[in-house]
Amino acid sequence: MKLQFILLFLGSWTILQAQTIENEASLKSRKNQLGIHLCPLLDADNMYMAKSYSFMYGRKVCRSITFGAEISALFYKQDIEYTKNFNDHHTISVGLLGRYSFLADRRLQPYLEAEPIYNFYYPRYYDRSPYSEPGLNAASGISLFSKRARFSIDLYYRLSTITNINGRNGAFLYRLNFHF
Repeated sequence: MKLQFILLFLGSWTILQAQTIENEASLKSRKNQLGIHLCPLLDADNMYMAKSYSFMYGRKVCRSITFGAEISALFYKQDIEYTKNFNDHHTISVGLLGRYSFLADRRLQPYLEAEPIYNFYYPRYYDRSPYSEPGLNAASGISLFSKRARFSIDLYYRLSTITNINGRNGAFLYRLNFHF
């Protein structure tokens, strides 16, 4: 078992080292990125789905470090048929993010991301008024770049200090990025 793990690790590391971007000069000239994610999230009962949208702008400060801003929105509507009530929940989040990419000149880049956020909640049930709260997101994931490094997709797991609509503090997400 130990030998299989070592062989898997060495094989993965060799593949990661071999995956260079076709034109590294084009990577250095692309310092800006725009990202979008459209993710469905199931609630804690796995019966209703919330729609999560996010737009992100980032700027590379150096080869491995990116700073940026993100705005996201979550729309949730639960129709409770037997009471004829609707459990609507809308959230808008604004945050500043910092990102460190490992293997920054490769097509497959593991990364860590941290983001202080501020959430604005707009519930429309039980006569609750809008409220807001600060929080912190931390994510780790992998970026997969296209051959010319113009597009990438981020696959990541995000942890948050604020409980999600699914009753957990984490979620698997993805983001599509355009680099220019």
